[in-house]
Amino acid sequence: MLANVGRMIAPIFAPLGFGDWRAATALITGFTAKEAVVSTLTVLMNTTSTALPAVLGSLFTTASAASFLVFTLLYTPCVAAIAACKREMGSAKSALFMVLAQCGVAWIFSFIVYQLVNMVDAMKLIDIIVLLLIAAAVVAAEEPIGKSLHAVMMAVVIMLARHVIKSVK
Repeated sequence: MLANVGRMIAPIFAPLGFGDWRAATALITGFTAKEAVVSTLTVLMNTTSTALPAVLGSLFTTASAASFLVFTLLYTPCVAAIAACKREMGSAKSALFMVLAQCGVAWIFSFIVYQLVNMVDAMKLIDIIVLLLIAAAVVAAEEPIGKSLHAVMMAVVIMLARHVIKSVK
């Protein structure tokens, strides 16, 4: 039954690079405890915990593995933490909103990581250094966060545009 639910939600994770039902199923079990993600992958990949790192290469690329890790770190904590939030907030709606918001943030950041890691494979080292220097300069300028994020996003867009123009030529 859990595998069927994993198969149903797997397409949601395809833009993040890990649209396989086994990865989706592992994330579902992560709602009980984050440690369950690794245990579930071990069982679903039909291997041992010591052999799991070698086997995961067939499930993840470098970019999708980084994206999966970011999602796992940022999505909703365990059920016990959700129950505590519900109790503290005094509302099931508020707790549900928190869960959805955390999953949304995790999805967005995982998508960004997946795209950036794929982009890094195609970029020259100088492009990466320039992008990091621009990001560091923006953060160091101590501007309000909105302006800083806008500037970083513009730098990313410029780098992507340069890459697209180079690949078309």
